[in-house]
Amino acid sequence: MRLAVDFESPPCVGTNVLHFQCHETGGLGSSDVLNMATALGGYWINDLWKTYASHDATSLEINSTYALIEGQPNVKRVRIVDAVAGLATSDTEWGQVSGLINWDSGDPRRGGKPRNYLPFFKGDGNSDSGNWASAIVTAMNTACGTFLGHVQGHTAGSLVCDNFVDYSTVLHGAYRLNGAVFPIPSGSFNPHAGTQRRRVGRLFG
Repeated sequence: MRLAVDFESPPCVGTNVLHFQCHETGGLGSSDVLNMATALGGYWINDLWKTYASHDATSLEINSTYALIEGQPNVKRVRIVDAVAGLATSDTEWGQVSGLINWDSGDPRRGGKPRNYLPFFKGDGNSDSGNWASAIVTAMNTACGTFLGHVQGHTAGSLVCDNFVDYSTVLHGAYRLNGAVFPIPSGSFNPHAGTQRRRVGRLFG
């Protein structure tokens, strides 16, 4: 299952693309896919994003694509309108700042460290202009474990989520015949602020 979770803080937008490995235990209904996508997207937003996201930012929608067999025509798509606001109220320069999670996996392309940037991350208090406060780092590391605990084994009807995964369709510049899946058992929040320029020291305007 592929989820694209969209956020906005006008005039800016941001998206997190996520992949989950699932299996079916019986006849699959469309409601199973809808309920699974709603739950997984909700865990991402509520466990990892909203606490330290800008109060000016809102989750817009969750777009899901699910296929039992890769490349087969029986693909189910779901679009879920969403509206969760961030809770952080500080005046950090949100337009270019993001939180960065490094996930652990066996993916050799990225040194086993696929990543996600959390858009419109503010934090409400930072140790300096390029680093998050230690309390935020500690809380987000806990949140990573909470998120993984929520999604692993989550069941919606006949659909079961096995793992949050790193999913690869390209190897050495060429498309794979079949995508490679690397389960993600843990993750850690980067203490350095992520930015669009991939530099620290630019947290405040």
